[in-house]
Amino acid sequence: MEKIDFTRHISKGFNRDLEIIFNDANKMFKLVGKQYDNSLLAFFNNDEKLSHDVIANEEKVNSLECDISEECVKIFVLRQPVASDIRLVLTVSNIIKLLETISDKCVNIVNISHSCGERSEGIKLNSINKLTLDVRSALDMTLDAFNHLDSLKALMAIKICFEAQMNHESITRQLILDMMQDGPSFKKNLDMLWFANIIADINDNISNIGKVIIYLVKGKDMKHADIQEIENEVKGSHNH
Repeated sequence: MEKIDFTRHISKGFNRDLEIIFNDANKMFKLVGKQYDNSLLAFFNNDEKLSHDVIANEEKVNSLECDISEECVKIFVLRQPVASDIRLVLTVSNIIKLLETISDKCVNIVNISHSCGERSEGIKLNSINKLTLDVRSALDMTLDAFNHLDSLKALMAIKICFEAQMNHESITRQLILDMMQDGPSFKKNLDMLWFANIIADINDNISNIGKVIIYLVKGKDMKHADIQEIENEVKGSHNH
Protein backbone atom coordinates (compact mmCIF):
# COMPACT_ATOMS: atom_id res chain seq x y z
CA MET A 1 0.00 0.00 0.00
CA GLU A 2 1.08 3.54 -0.63
CA LYS A 3 -0.26 7.04 -0.72
CA ILE A 4 -0.16 9.64 -3.46
CA ASP A 5 2.88 11.90 -3.23
CA PHE A 6 1.69 15.49 -3.48
CA THR A 7 5.23 16.93 -3.36
CA ARG A 8 6.72 15.34 -6.49
CA HIS A 9 6.24 18.27 -8.87
CA ILE A 10 8.46 21.33 -9.09
CA SER A 11 5.32 23.47 -9.18
CA LYS A 12 3.81 23.75 -5.70
CA GLY A 13 0.64 25.01 -7.32
CA PHE A 14 0.33 21.81 -9.33
CA ASN A 15 0.89 19.72 -6.20
CA ARG A 16 -1.76 21.75 -4.41
CA ASP A 17 -4.27 21.37 -7.26
CA LEU A 18 -3.89 17.58 -7.25
CA GLU A 19 -4.18 17.42 -3.47
CA ILE A 20 -7.34 19.56 -3.54
CA ILE A 21 -9.21 17.28 -5.96
CA PHE A 22 -8.04 14.20 -4.03
CA ASN A 23 -9.21 15.61 -0.69
CA ASP A 24 -12.49 16.87 -2.14
CA ALA A 25 -13.16 13.41 -3.60
CA ASN A 26 -12.68 12.07 -0.07
CA LYS A 27 -15.21 14.58 1.24
CA MET A 28 -17.67 13.50 -1.41
CA PHE A 29 -17.17 9.81 -0.52
CA LYS A 30 -18.03 10.56 3.11
CA LEU A 31 -20.98 12.77 2.27
CA VAL A 32 -22.46 10.13 -0.04
CA GLY A 33 -21.88 7.47 2.62
CA LYS A 34 -23.94 9.60 5.00
CA GLN A 35 -26.61 9.99 2.31
CA TYR A 36 -26.77 6.21 1.98
CA ASP A 37 -27.05 5.64 5.74
CA ASN A 38 -29.71 8.31 6.20
CA SER A 39 -31.77 7.16 3.23
CA LEU A 40 -31.95 3.63 4.69
CA LEU A 41 -32.93 4.92 8.12
CA ALA A 42 -35.56 7.15 6.54
CA PHE A 43 -36.92 4.26 4.50
CA PHE A 44 -37.17 1.66 7.25
CA ASN A 45 -38.22 4.03 10.06
CA ASN A 46 -40.50 6.24 7.97
CA ASP A 47 -38.45 9.20 9.22
CA GLU A 48 -39.61 12.38 7.51
CA LYS A 49 -36.81 14.53 8.96
CA LEU A 50 -34.10 12.25 7.60
CA SER A 51 -35.90 12.15 4.26
CA HIS A 52 -35.74 15.94 4.10
CA ASP A 53 -32.06 15.86 5.13
CA VAL A 54 -31.21 13.46 2.28
CA ILE A 55 -33.01 15.64 -0.25
CA ALA A 56 -31.37 18.83 1.10
CA ASN A 57 -27.89 17.28 1.12
CA GLU A 58 -28.28 16.22 -2.50
CA GLU A 59 -27.65 19.86 -3.38
CA LYS A 60 -24.38 19.74 -1.44
CA VAL A 61 -23.34 16.62 -3.33
CA ASN A 62 -24.18 18.20 -6.67
CA SER A 63 -22.31 21.38 -5.79
CA LEU A 64 -19.22 19.46 -4.69
CA GLU A 65 -19.31 17.37 -7.87
CA CYS A 66 -19.44 20.54 -10.00
CA ASP A 67 -16.57 22.15 -8.07
CA ILE A 68 -14.33 19.10 -8.40
CA SER A 69 -15.17 18.76 -12.11
CA GLU A 70 -14.13 22.36 -12.67
CA GLU A 71 -10.85 21.78 -10.82
CA CYS A 72 -10.14 18.70 -12.96
CA VAL A 73 -10.70 20.71 -16.14
CA LYS A 74 -8.39 23.48 -14.88
CA ILE A 75 -5.62 20.96 -14.25
CA PHE A 76 -5.83 19.72 -17.84
CA VAL A 77 -5.99 23.25 -19.24
CA LEU A 78 -3.41 25.02 -17.07
CA ARG A 79 -0.96 22.22 -16.19
CA GLN A 80 0.93 19.67 -18.24
CA PRO A 81 0.01 16.43 -16.49
CA VAL A 82 2.11 13.33 -17.12
CA ALA A 83 0.55 9.86 -17.44
CA SER A 84 0.20 9.17 -13.70
CA ASP A 85 -1.31 12.61 -13.10
CA ILE A 86 -3.72 12.13 -15.98
CA ARG A 87 -4.86 8.85 -14.45
CA LEU A 88 -5.44 10.51 -11.09
CA VAL A 89 -7.47 13.36 -12.60
CA LEU A 90 -9.50 10.98 -14.78
CA THR A 91 -10.07 8.66 -11.81
CA VAL A 92 -11.30 11.50 -9.61
CA SER A 93 -13.52 12.75 -12.43
CA ASN A 94 -15.08 9.30 -12.90
CA ILE A 95 -15.45 8.60 -9.18
CA ILE A 96 -17.31 11.83 -8.43
CA LYS A 97 -19.77 11.15 -11.27
CA LEU A 98 -20.44 7.68 -9.84
CA LEU A 99 -20.79 9.10 -6.32
CA GLU A 100 -23.23 11.73 -7.57
CA THR A 101 -25.31 8.97 -9.16
CA ILE A 102 -25.32 7.05 -5.87
CA SER A 103 -26.58 10.15 -4.07
CA ASP A 104 -29.35 10.48 -6.67
CA LYS A 105 -30.35 6.88 -5.90
CA CYS A 106 -30.48 7.72 -2.19
CA VAL A 107 -33.01 10.44 -2.97
CA ASN A 108 -34.98 7.85 -4.92
CA ILE A 109 -35.03 5.65 -1.82
CA VAL A 110 -36.60 8.33 0.37
CA ASN A 111 -39.14 9.08 -2.34
CA ILE A 112 -40.51 5.52 -2.26
CA SER A 113 -43.33 4.62 0.09
CA HIS A 114 -41.85 3.78 3.52
CA SER A 115 -44.64 1.48 4.67
CA CYS A 116 -43.08 -1.74 3.39
CA GLY A 117 -40.02 -1.47 5.61
CA GLU A 118 -42.02 -1.67 8.82
CA ARG A 119 -43.99 -4.77 7.86
CA SER A 120 -41.31 -6.87 6.16
CA GLU A 121 -40.28 -9.94 8.07
CA GLY A 122 -38.35 -13.17 8.19
CA ILE A 123 -35.73 -14.35 5.75
CA LYS A 124 -36.70 -11.76 3.14
CA LEU A 125 -35.86 -8.85 5.43
CA ASN A 126 -32.69 -10.60 6.62
CA SER A 127 -31.54 -10.93 3.00
CA ILE A 128 -32.33 -7.29 2.28
CA ASN A 129 -30.49 -6.16 5.43
CA LYS A 130 -27.47 -8.20 4.35
CA LEU A 131 -27.66 -6.60 0.91
CA THR A 132 -27.67 -3.07 2.33
CA LEU A 133 -24.82 -3.83 4.75
CA ASP A 134 -22.66 -5.46 2.08
CA VAL A 135 -23.14 -2.48 -0.23
CA ARG A 136 -22.12 -0.12 2.59
CA SER A 137 -19.06 -2.26 3.31
CA ALA A 138 -18.05 -2.13 -0.36
CA LEU A 139 -18.38 1.66 -0.40
CA ASP A 140 -16.11 1.95 2.65
CA MET A 141 -13.61 -0.41 1.08
CA THR A 142 -13.41 1.59 -2.15
CA LEU A 143 -12.69 4.74 -0.12
CA ASP A 144 -9.88 2.92 1.69
CA ALA A 145 -8.56 1.55 -1.61
CA PHE A 146 -8.59 5.06 -3.10
CA ASN A 147 -6.74 6.59 -0.16
CA HIS A 148 -4.02 3.92 -0.12
CA LEU A 149 -3.81 3.15 -3.85
CA ASP A 150 -4.64 -0.43 -2.90
CA SER A 151 -5.78 -2.52 -5.88
CA LEU A 152 -6.30 -5.58 -3.67
CA LYS A 153 -8.84 -3.70 -1.54
CA ALA A 154 -10.51 -2.44 -4.70
CA LEU A 155 -10.73 -6.06 -5.85
CA MET A 156 -12.23 -7.07 -2.49
CA ALA A 157 -14.86 -4.34 -2.88
CA ILE A 158 -15.72 -5.59 -6.37
CA LYS A 159 -16.06 -9.15 -5.01
CA ILE A 160 -18.42 -7.93 -2.28
CA CYS A 161 -20.45 -6.17 -4.97
CA PHE A 162 -20.56 -9.39 -7.01
CA GLU A 163 -21.91 -11.34 -4.01
CA ALA A 164 -24.41 -8.55 -3.34
CA GLN A 165 -25.57 -8.82 -6.95
CA MET A 166 -26.20 -12.56 -6.47
CA ASN A 167 -28.13 -11.81 -3.28
CA HIS A 168 -30.20 -9.19 -5.09
CA GLU A 169 -31.15 -11.69 -7.79
CA SER A 170 -32.31 -14.14 -5.12
CA ILE A 171 -34.33 -11.42 -3.35
CA THR A 172 -35.91 -10.39 -6.65
CA ARG A 173 -37.02 -13.96 -7.41
CA GLN A 174 -38.56 -14.32 -3.95
CA LEU A 175 -40.37 -11.00 -4.08
CA ILE A 176 -41.82 -11.74 -7.51
CA LEU A 177 -43.04 -15.15 -6.31
CA ASP A 178 -44.65 -13.51 -3.27
CA MET A 179 -46.32 -10.90 -5.47
CA MET A 180 -47.80 -13.64 -7.66
CA GLN A 181 -49.09 -15.67 -4.72
CA ASP A 182 -50.10 -13.14 -2.07
CA GLY A 183 -52.59 -10.50 -3.18
CA PRO A 184 -52.92 -8.55 0.10
CA SER A 185 -49.14 -8.02 0.34
CA PHE A 186 -48.69 -7.07 -3.31
CA LYS A 187 -48.03 -3.34 -2.68
CA LYS A 188 -45.59 -4.04 0.17
CA ASN A 189 -43.62 -6.50 -1.96
CA LEU A 190 -43.65 -4.17 -4.95
CA ASP A 191 -42.24 -1.33 -2.84
CA MET A 192 -39.57 -3.63 -1.46
CA LEU A 193 -38.71 -4.76 -4.98
CA TRP A 194 -38.21 -1.13 -6.04
CA PHE A 195 -36.06 -0.57 -2.97
CA ALA A 196 -33.92 -3.65 -3.64
CA ASN A 197 -33.46 -2.59 -7.26
CA ILE A 198 -32.22 0.86 -6.20
CA ILE A 199 -29.72 -0.76 -3.80
CA ALA A 200 -28.58 -2.98 -6.69
CA ASP A 201 -28.02 0.12 -8.85
CA ILE A 202 -25.94 1.67 -6.05
CA ASN A 203 -24.01 -1.59 -5.83
CA ASP A 204 -23.23 -1.47 -9.57
CA ASN A 205 -21.87 2.07 -9.21
CA ILE A 206 -19.65 1.06 -6.30
CA SER A 207 -18.28 -1.87 -8.31
CA ASN A 208 -17.44 0.60 -11.08
CA ILE A 209 -15.64 2.81 -8.55
CA GLY A 210 -13.52 -0.20 -7.64
CA LYS A 211 -12.67 -0.75 -11.31
CA VAL A 212 -11.70 2.90 -11.73
CA ILE A 213 -9.37 2.66 -8.72
CA ILE A 214 -7.67 -0.38 -10.27
CA TYR A 215 -7.18 1.72 -13.40
CA LEU A 216 -5.56 4.42 -11.25
CA VAL A 217 -3.16 1.95 -9.61
CA LYS A 218 -2.43 -0.40 -12.52
CA GLY A 219 -3.04 1.81 -15.54
CA LYS A 220 -5.33 -0.80 -17.14
CA ASP A 221 -8.96 -0.16 -18.01
CA MET A 222 -11.16 -2.73 -16.23
CA LYS A 223 -14.50 -1.22 -17.24
CA HIS A 224 -15.67 -4.19 -19.30
CA ALA A 225 -13.63 -6.91 -17.59
CA ASP A 226 -15.31 -9.73 -15.68
CA ILE A 227 -14.38 -10.48 -12.09
CA GLN A 228 -11.91 -13.23 -13.03
CA GLU A 229 -10.03 -10.96 -15.43
CA ILE A 230 -9.86 -8.27 -12.75
CA GLU A 231 -8.55 -10.74 -10.17
CA ASN A 232 -5.92 -12.04 -12.59
CA GLU A 233 -4.75 -8.49 -13.31
CA VAL A 234 -4.55 -7.46 -9.66
CA LYS A 235 -3.18 -10.68 -8.13
CA GLY A 236 -0.96 -11.50 -11.08
CA SER A 237 0.89 -8.20 -10.77
CA HIS A 238 1.13 -8.63 -6.99
CA ASN A 239 2.79 -12.03 -7.42
CA HIS A 240 5.63 -10.65 -9.53
